[in-house]
Amino acid sequence: MACAAPPAAMEIVAVAKDGVHIYQYQPGDEVGPPAHSFPAVPTAEGCVWSADGALLALVDPSTGGAVVYSAAEEYAELCRVPPLTGDQIRNMYFSPAGNHLVTYERYVKDAGNNVGVWNARTGESRFAFTLKQQTSMNWPPLKWTSLETHCCRMVQDGVVITGGGCQKGGDSSKIEAPGIMAFEVAPRGAGTGPPHIAICIAESKGAPARCQIFNLESPSRPTAVKNFFKAQTVQMLWNNTGSALLVKSATEVDESGKSYYGGNHLYFLRADGEESSIVANPDEGLIHDVSWSPTQADGAPGGTSGSRGLCIVGSATAIWAYWAGGSRRWEASIQWV
Repeated sequence: MACAAPPAAMEIVAVAKDGVHIYQYQPGDEVGPPAHSFPAVPTAEGCVWSADGALLALVDPSTGGAVVYSAAEEYAELCRVPPLTGDQIRNMYFSPAGNHLVTYERYVKDAGNNVGVWNARTGESRFAFTLKQQTSMNWPPLKWTSLETHCCRMVQDGVVITGGGCQKGGDSSKIEAPGIMAFEVAPRGAGTGPPHIAICIAESKGAPARCQIFNLESPSRPTAVKNFFKAQTVQMLWNNTGSALLVKSATEVDESGKSYYGGNHLYFLRADGEESSIVANPDEGLIHDVSWSPTQADGAPGGTSGSRGLCIVGSATAIWAYWAGGSRRWEASIQWV
């Protein structure tokens, strides 16, 4: 009987002052010297993997650009990407399937576009645009579906939807949304249906903030809508099938005076518009973290700043569990294994 082949070694990247080092680890073995080493990068953000670990991109401090390496080919160099403005690339990320690399440089007036989209294997420029300010709600500025069938980009008055290949001159459509503050693309459609996108429009002149969900293949009208107040910032999280969305809204100041750290709400929406509800509000404590289960369509826990935890099961049914919590501020963080 043939013996099973040992599993492939796990590769771990270490970003150090003297360089970027790739270590290989087999369970039960000691970690040896680096299997591969590269020149140092300016910051930890100058080192990114593709989602499947096949590609590694590193900022080249000598040019300010980036170099893409193939992990499957002993980290052979695939391509080089130049800086757009002459500055140094500050942030970058791969598209979900690793077909594209998006790079960001600090905005400088009259210096031209500072965000570039590149073919991750050839370095060919797909297109570029300007992002004046990088914030938690507009980064990343381009978002794809998990299979890269669609690519979405937030602009000043809405969202532009293109094919996932980002071909120049390709077909595009637009969701008109003046006052848009954030958007999030569903990873894929529920079942065999098309994927969706969620957008959030800021409060204006006494009107509430508004979260809307659109079908990416026919975005002429929303499939679901939820209005709410007290939303200076928002975080939107899709479940793994793209059938439901959680929206965490937050304010910097809690008008009730109960919390020094502001207040937030948590809302639930189904993509088909059949259900929406409020899950948690500031009276129940400050929500630190929210996360869907990676293997279930209907589970998501959230931590609060008091001594309570929240688990959402099914269609936003709340089940409470308690654990010890002190009066000092602490951050609850959720990790699935």
